[in-house]
Amino acid sequence: MKIVCIICFLLIGGGCSFKPQEHPLDPTTTQGMFLSLLSPSQEQLPVAGASFWVRADDASGNATTWTDRAQGNVLLGAATSVSQAGVGGKPAVLFSGANYYKGFAVQTNVSNAMSILSVFQRFASSANSVFSGGLDPAGFQLRTSPTDKLEFLNMGVASVLVGVTNLNNFTTPYIGTATYDASGNCALFVNGTLDASALNLVSFTFDAQGSVAVGARAGGSATFNGYIAEVIAYPRAISASDRQLLECYLSKRYAINVPFSCP
Repeated sequence: MKIVCIICFLLIGGGCSFKPQEHPLDPTTTQGMFLSLLSPSQEQLPVAGASFWVRADDASGNATTWTDRAQGNVLLGAATSVSQAGVGGKPAVLFSGANYYKGFAVQTNVSNAMSILSVFQRFASSANSVFSGGLDPAGFQLRTSPTDKLEFLNMGVASVLVGVTNLNNFTTPYIGTATYDASGNCALFVNGTLDASALNLVSFTFDAQGSVAVGARAGGSATFNGYIAEVIAYPRAISASDRQLLECYLSKRYAINVPFSCP
């Protein structure tokens, strides 16, 4: 730390502060410049406490595993390729509608409260599951519906919440966010804009091992057809300010516009 601060002093002509930045990987900030030198496993999110975090540049070529930064490895369900410039010039995992990832995120299954953020691009209208967990058919699922809306639902019953925005531009990536608190308050956001909200007292049945799936519902159906670049999950309903920090991070990384100012 002393060495880093000395370097920092020489570079900026003053003291050195390592307070968390809104965009820790932004090379235009002092902290971002140093963090950009870290290996991918050492990189940080702007909001601490994620129980699950995967990013497509943790895989390359025809990957057989996708490193889960928070909880170990996510296993590949079938051969999957990684486009090195699939979304906003950044890597994205290609899901063909027949493959998916299965892994574990124990903290995600502690309670019904959760937050999920993902960057994805669909190729066609269908029930595309982005991220799911718990016991199928009574676990949770964030997906896009056959009518091109963002949904958060219990896999065995009707949707907890359905958005209103049409996600039917199949050449454009989206940031999809769902927050769900212990009282059953649920909200959906598309590219940082509130898309729907409701009070829905719905509970989910969780797997004691914390099984989760990327690109399918937990049992392997509703497979995704398109790119998924990143998935982040928290075992709580994050605050509005934390949500915007994360959406700003995703916005800058994948060149997706959000309706608020990002430092």
